[in-house]
Amino acid sequence: MAFTIAWRNGLLFGSPNEIDGRIFLTAGTISATLLGFSLATASFLISHTKSESMALLRESKSFSQLVQLLQSALWRFFGFAIVSIGTFASYQAEPTIALASFVAMSVATTITATTLIWSVGAILRLTR
Repeated sequence: MAFTIAWRNGLLFGSPNEIDGRIFLTAGTISATLLGFSLATASFLISHTKSESMALLRESKSFSQLVQLLQSALWRFFGFAIVSIGTFASYQAEPTIALASFVAMSVATTITATTLIWSVGAILRLTR
């Protein structure tokens, strides 16, 4: 994601001053959407895990890993949304610092989302 944003905005082939600030707001919106999805998932797990129909999920070896990843994802998606909005607000004053923090949070958020998807796949026995 970070590479695509950098490439699409000319960062790899142009100066950082050419980046349109709307990309940071878009990334913040995407992160806030992922945060909402993670909150909905956490609410579902809290309210339905004890039911008999969720025995497969509850007894899975990867269930505790899923809960830990979900907790981590909530904070990372929230942090990425804040960093994206902060980057939008401070980009004109400090473009290098703003971009560095934005790219770092992009990488951390992408790794979290990928790991969360992998963990769900492991619980559903789609991965080995």
